[in-house]
Amino acid sequence: MSSKISKNLNIITRLKRYLRSNSLVSVYYSLIYPYLHYSCLLWGNNYDTPLTKVVKLQNKAARIINDVPFMKPITPHYVALRLLKLPDIVELSTCLFFYEYFNGDKIPSFSLTLRSEQHTYHTRSALSDHLVIESFRTNVRKFSASISGKYFWNKFPSCIRQKPSKNNLNVHSQAIMLLSTNII
Repeated sequence: MSSKISKNLNIITRLKRYLRSNSLVSVYYSLIYPYLHYSCLLWGNNYDTPLTKVVKLQNKAARIINDVPFMKPITPHYVALRLLKLPDIVELSTCLFFYEYFNGDKIPSFSLTLRSEQHTYHTRSALSDHLVIESFRTNVRKFSASISGKYFWNKFPSCIRQKPSKNNLNVHSQAIMLLSTNII
């Protein structure tokens, strides 16, 4: 995957002379973003070390698009370009998977229990629509979509979780705005 992203970075570098940054963002979404987004629900919840090469290539793409020198911080440029970093892409696609489950579009092979369904007495967390996170013994289980997705879902704002359909909600743009303002 990183070799394919590197080849596409070369294309963006060559196009930099001819296109403005907003057009380069479109090229980024057509050449690099699909590799970052495809099946990231499975491979994206992982230790940081296996993902560093991909993260560095994504940072390099943002630096090329926005003409950022190597030693300058890159995070403000992600916000300016309205791009998501790799951990945010993983978190968003995991939450979209859970959103589709709760709205009946997908049926996962794991069980999801709301905290309000766990017991009958009233607590602060029972009033919210948080998912119950089972205990786990190994990190392999911790990085699985069924566990890490519950963490992501519980911290995602309830105003987005409770929307009736994705057609009424531009989830991607709202999530970008929330992530860029550090609300999530």
